[in-house]
Amino acid sequence: MTRFFKKKPQSEKKQSSSSDWVMGKHSIEEALKYSSRSIKEIFIAKSHQRDDPIVRAAEKEGIHINWVSKDYLTEQLQSDSHQGYAAKVKPFFYHDPLEFIEKTTKNADESQLYVALDSIYDPHNFGAILRASECFGVSGVIYSKNRGVDLTAAVSKASVGASLLMPLLKVSNLVEAVKKFKEEGFEVITAEISKEAVPLDTFTFNKKTLLILGSEGEGVRTLLSEQADKKLYIKMFGKIDSLNVSQATSVLLFNWRVSLSRNS
Repeated sequence: MTRFFKKKPQSEKKQSSSSDWVMGKHSIEEALKYSSRSIKEIFIAKSHQRDDPIVRAAEKEGIHINWVSKDYLTEQLQSDSHQGYAAKVKPFFYHDPLEFIEKTTKNADESQLYVALDSIYDPHNFGAILRASECFGVSGVIYSKNRGVDLTAAVSKASVGASLLMPLLKVSNLVEAVKKFKEEGFEVITAEISKEAVPLDTFTFNKKTLLILGSEGEGVRTLLSEQADKKLYIKMFGKIDSLNVSQATSVLLFNWRVSLSRNS
């Protein structure tokens, strides 16, 4: 079902919250493959071809397509990096931490790792962390609604669709959420450089792990660091002595998976 708008869609005249959108060609493709039910309608720049694979996939799923100007997309998304593709999505569902933990820990033999984000303000880092988390099979991502970037169209693009697939736990107090995980038997790990930190490549992960990641500038806040059972750091071998937080996440999660396979 395709609609062509010469003017702005009547229902879309007001600028929408950017959390209602997913943008970027690859993000839309992944959403159509794995989360098509979350898509309400798709917007494509008029300059793109009418036989676009995204058009065919959307029409197969019965999703409306709106042909609009790139300026319209830029206005709605508050970004010009949409590549001429965007989708309005259903409101994101945020899980209650305790309820979600109880539901997912019924199988005691299943290994679980949650990622908690402390003060991650860069949307590209947030999106890349969601992408890595989905790729490595993380159980869920927790972040504070008060300290860090929220889900936006830019985050969804950087996540390449993972924002629609990854269970998200949005909390008002991250420290209290971490304490709840500890009460449920999770080992709390922070990624930071400190006297107590051990090299990642020598560490064996527990079956139930909460991994806390901090911002590149300040790292993990003291209140959260004090909750850690173990602290890890990644060895560097080049002249540059650090990775950004999303790159570090991929390294940490890969090593988690390696640790699980070693102990299986």
